[in-house]
Amino acid sequence: LEALALDDRAAVIGGALGWLGPLGDSALSARPRLVEGGDLITFTLDLTTTAPPTVSSNARVTITLPPSATLISVSANGVITAPGGGALLWQGDVTAQAQLSWTMRVADGLPRGARLTTVAAFADNAGFRYQRRAYATVPLRYFWPIFLQGG
Repeated sequence: LEALALDDRAAVIGGALGWLGPLGDSALSARPRLVEGGDLITFTLDLTTTAPPTVSSNARVTITLPPSATLISVSANGVITAPGGGALLWQGDVTAQAQLSWTMRVADGLPRGARLTTVAAFADNAGFRYQRRAYATVPLRYFWPIFLQGG
């Protein structure tokens, strides 16, 4: 680790040992997990801190949105901004838990098996960096022939 630049060191430690950081229990989810064109999908980021109740973890969050869906609404504890370019930004104190959620409409015409992935990259005031991913999938359709035996 000593050979790495300071910025790279934080990324490596956050990736390998991020679960030990104050926001290591945070999770990102997508509902529903199977979607079709025109469906609504909601992504939720639960920021959870393991710091003592008297200590807050200041978090900075950048969310990369899937390009094959349109942002419909955003809900957050605090202010969340959408500067464009397929991203959402949020910054605030997490004393116990903070929740960010956003709803998107899936584009029509996506191929079977397509994945709509969103990534939440965040850091805390302890220097840990975290990354969480969630996705929904356009399901594959399989047609199995049925053979009938006559008798």
